[in-house]
Parts: sequence; C-alpha cells; structure tokens
Amino acid sequence: MTLAGTTGSATIVSSASLSASPQSLFADVLRPPMSPPRDPQADGAAILGAPLTLAGTTPLISWTPPATGTPNVYFVTITEYSAAGGVTTELAQVGITTTATEVRVPPGVLASGGIYTVHITASNLSGGLFKADSAPLYESASSQAASVVSALLTVP
Repeated sequence: MTLAGTTGSATIVSSASLSASPQSLFADVLRPPMSPPRDPQADGAAILGAPLTLAGTTPLISWTPPATGTPNVYFVTITEYSAAGGVTTELAQVGITTTATEVRVPPGVLASGGIYTVHITASNLSGGLFKADSAPLYESASSQAASVVSALLTVP
C-alpha cells in the first residue's frame, strides 16, 4: 500500500494461523479451522476495497462472525499511517479485545486528517500453555485465528 504523495510503501497482511499439538496437526489433512471475520463495516459502511472517509472519530466497527470456526475472542487493531517525507510509514497501533462482533472506537484513538486501517482477527484460544511434564515437550495450547484488513480509512 502506498499513500498519496509517497514513493515508499507499507505491506498490510491478512493471515490465518493454527496452533496445536504435533499429533493433532498431522493426524489429518490440514484444513483451515477458522476463516476471517466477514463484512467488516464502519458505521454501517463497508471498509473493504476502495478507500473510505469515515463519518467521525469514534466509528462503530462491526463484522459478521467467520463462516468457519467458532471464535471466543476478537482482536481489533487500528493502525495509523503517515505520508511524511514521501514515504508511507506506520505510526502507531491501538488494540482492542472483545468477545462481541462490534466495538466503538474510543475517543482520542482517531484524529482528524489521519489515515488508518482496521485489522480484525477472529481467534479461538483454549488449553494450557505448555506440556512440560513428559516427553515429548511441546506447546499444548490450541488456537485458531484468521484476520481481515480494511482499506485505507481517512478521518475528516
């Protein structure tokens, strides 16, 4: 992604991940257990695809649960970008954790004139951290996650 007036770019990535015991990872064909959240919106307007100008500094970010998987937590990361000096630069990130499928951006996070993206991750975290009482030693926490990243969002 390159902001207007810049020659450098920043990479924005959506991802899916799976963490489980080696035995369960290789017991069957690997299939994504979690798909990304669907239909992300800011105040009811779609935020995928073309850049969007938000209505204000405290939008309601909402989404539909993934088509695959059952998340027990969502991580919403708002990233601010700058076009200063002719280079696209990531300035700051704010993270919000929720079990709901919407979150109101708190006052003070978005600034007038700012350029942002919203990264929504659906995750299912369960289990303990490590199995260290007998061999083989491995991480036994089970987790699945998948994310979606918005288009560039500008605050008026």
